[in-house]
Amino acid sequence: GQIKMSEDRDFAFSGDVQAGKFEFKGSKFEFDYSSFQINLNAVDKMHIRAEIDGEYNASGRPKTRLIRNTIDGITGTLQIDDPSNRSGWRSHLYPHYPVLTSTGPSFVYYDNYSIHKGAYHRNRFRYALDPFEIDSLDNFVKDNVRFSGELIAGGIIPDLDVDLRLMDDFSLGIEASSPPEGYPLYRGLGTITADVKLNMDGLQGTGVIDYLSSHITGDDMVLVPDSSFGVTTAYVNEAIWDHVPAVEAQVVEFALHSDVEMLDVRYDQEKLKCFGEDADLMGAIHLNPEGMTADGEFEFDDARLSSDLFHMKERGMNADTADFEIIGHDLNALAFRTQNVQADIDFDQRIGDFVSHAG
Repeated sequence: GQIKMSEDRDFAFSGDVQAGKFEFKGSKFEFDYSSFQINLNAVDKMHIRAEIDGEYNASGRPKTRLIRNTIDGITGTLQIDDPSNRSGWRSHLYPHYPVLTSTGPSFVYYDNYSIHKGAYHRNRFRYALDPFEIDSLDNFVKDNVRFSGELIAGGIIPDLDVDLRLMDDFSLGIEASSPPEGYPLYRGLGTITADVKLNMDGLQGTGVIDYLSSHITGDDMVLVPDSSFGVTTAYVNEAIWDHVPAVEAQVVEFALHSDVEMLDVRYDQEKLKCFGEDADLMGAIHLNPEGMTADGEFEFDDARLSSDLFHMKERGMNADTADFEIIGHDLNALAFRTQNVQADIDFDQRIGDFVSHAG
């Protein structure tokens, strides 16, 4: 590009600067000859290169690659060398140069479309770095990739005062553990008691999410600003008298929607066991503060019942429209099927009015 020369060998420019394993892209840069430094007035993006474990180039030096996300908005200075060593011939006396000094706030964003379709909008979710100083940019190693600051979590969990570090997927991210009482999830909609991490797969939790009467246990459950989702390793809904039934399963899909305050749990590899009885659901349940509904097919010992909308009770359920089938176990057994019926199940009455009347 262009540089604008001024007196005393100073000049101004915009563009790219590489210093050791750091690359700066920005504008309004100013080179000050007397102090032998560049004033970084507006860095759009700073890339960092880090070594790849176990990989070397032809000269035996570790190969490097760009860390997958950038630090944006840096202001500060880049000291190239000591002013008495502008030619570099006594660099052995000044091994800590170049030196990068950040004097204001800077940020790492996670709004790339590849991360859950841009769910983490930078206006509400970002990592804010404290001002920092890094020396020896030429000899910088990845073990030194660590910055202090705060994760602005956009209400998913509380903002976290935790270090930013290099993650296994070569991104800048975080790792933290909740206190024993957990973190409020979505400003108190639920609670998450888990180890959390942030990388290019988004914000994830390994532990337990509690919502109303449901307890969701899983690995790497994804937490985005409007919902949490993933596959469980265990799911339990505790029965509440005259309100919702007991439900248990191991591997099921779940989604907790913060905007509509609804938990969806769906059959994946294992049917949902309901009421503590031989009533298995191949379908989904939906829990909110008003109660629980379900859709899909219930299997009993000798019958199946399916509907697009079951209203679940502590010890039963009903549906305005359902399909009902009695299953025969041998050639002499009864086989019966009807559609568009009203169903009312009451386990305390040992099934009771299983089908109230045909439609």
